[in-house]
Amino acid sequence: MEPRDDVRSGEARARVALGGFFPAAASIRTHGVLPTGQNQPVRGDDSDVYVYTEFDPAMKLSASEEYGLRCLLQIGRRQRETGGGLTISEISRFEGLSVPNVAKLMRILRLGGFVESSRGQSGGYRLTRPADMMVVGDVLTALGGRMFNPEFCEDHAGREGLCTHSVDCSIRSLWTSIQSVIDQILSRVTLEDLLGDEQAMDACMQNVTEELIQVSG
Repeated sequence: MEPRDDVRSGEARARVALGGFFPAAASIRTHGVLPTGQNQPVRGDDSDVYVYTEFDPAMKLSASEEYGLRCLLQIGRRQRETGGGLTISEISRFEGLSVPNVAKLMRILRLGGFVESSRGQSGGYRLTRPADMMVVGDVLTALGGRMFNPEFCEDHAGREGLCTHSVDCSIRSLWTSIQSVIDQILSRVTLEDLLGDEQAMDACMQNVTEELIQVSG
């Protein structure tokens, strides 16, 4: 199906592929946050309209955070299984990432104090401390920073130098509360927790959730 129209919704530029007749005057909106290149069906006049986003939302996990954490997990698994390290080329092969990309992530993790490298036949990257002493929140902060911080408001002030809602902003209160919950969760999860399987991680998150409920209660 070939795209037949372009629309703009806020800062989002979208390509719309119409599956059947759709009035030109119809209002088309995206709902939720979609990664670049993915689509979401929007119903209208019995037609499926797929909106392809062409922008990256500001509040989201970055590729560096996702891939960096996965690379760190690969190192943790190797170290737990054999006591050895992993080279950049090995991590690249295991995760399906390019060597330059892995090298960049390893540099960030090394500067953040999470990994160290050694040369030689048994060399490679290793964790600088036990996995149960590596807090996931700290790792993600080093890889990409927090999802919401005070600079977020400054970066989204519109055409003005100062946001028109800087004095009284209900949205800021929402983002701050969400960030607080995220921080509380990530501060209770370690790399050791992530080294388990999905079922074990589900149980871990259930315990974390119950703990947060008890604290807030």
